[in-house]
Amino acid sequence: MPTPKVLVFAGSTRRDAYSRRVANAVVLPLEAAGGKVTQVTQVNLADFDMPIYNGDHEAAEGLPTSVRKLQRLIAEHEALLMATGKLRG
Repeated sequence: MPTPKVLVFAGSTRRDAYSRRVANAVVLPLEAAGGKVTQVTQVNLADFDMPIYNGDHEAAEGLPTSVRKLQRLIAEHEALLMATGKLRG
């Protein structure tokens, strides 16, 4: 059985976000997981210029190119790991 490709990203785009540190920290352990993971791809959501979702805009103009690019990247991986930080409030 082939081993999965894992896409890793932080839920926050803030440079010093806790979730970014967590996402960075899991890459090496995943890659060293005894051959169980063939490829780990880490992305930064800030590299995908995406607007807040608006169904009217999507119906009129379609999905932005950056959204389609991220969709393709997700489809190329069998697993996603999204690191999120503590909610404050």
